[in-house]
Amino acid sequence: VPPQEFLQAAQNYNRMYDIDRWVIDQVLAWINDNAETARTIERFIIRLSGRAFSDDNLLEFLTEQSREHDVPVEKLCFELNETATIHDLTDAADFMHEVRKLGCKFVLSDFGTGQSSYNFLKALPVDFVKIDRNFIDGLHSSSADYALIKSIQEIAQFMAKKTIAEHSENDVVWEILRGIGIDFGLRSVQQATPLRYMAEV
Repeated sequence: VPPQEFLQAAQNYNRMYDIDRWVIDQVLAWINDNAETARTIERFIIRLSGRAFSDDNLLEFLTEQSREHDVPVEKLCFELNETATIHDLTDAADFMHEVRKLGCKFVLSDFGTGQSSYNFLKALPVDFVKIDRNFIDGLHSSSADYALIKSIQEIAQFMAKKTIAEHSENDVVWEILRGIGIDFGLRSVQQATPLRYMAEV
């Protein structure tokens, strides 16, 4: 079944909560089973459904799972993108504040590609801003992309947020990003690299 059809069916039958919890459980189990590799990774970014931000029991689930797998939950960073269906930003912000007390972080992804980015950035207590790869891929040849990334970095810095550059697999591109002031590059786990990086799951 294609992913979009599968997720649409899960939404229709109110099963997204189960999928979110399964993903969290699998990530924590992997960290537990691969402790040596996990120690080299700054954080694990987990994209949740928008419904997760209204799951009253998710906080308790996270606490239980971290104890079961004996994994520090501060390794986890939950991702929110503009396609997430959040009906009440105030309730979502309250939920995020509680989860952050466990040491977890939140990232706002695909920043700059839609009209809701700045509204989410103001309303929700995210810790990281993830810059969309469409800006990164053309960075070495586009002065416009350079200027846009620099402006996003300045806004994030003003609001005390850290920045993550998607798809920073190229060392040349990473040097440009680092010169702008970008905090993290997002790379695949398999690629050995000296830069501070995160693993997306």
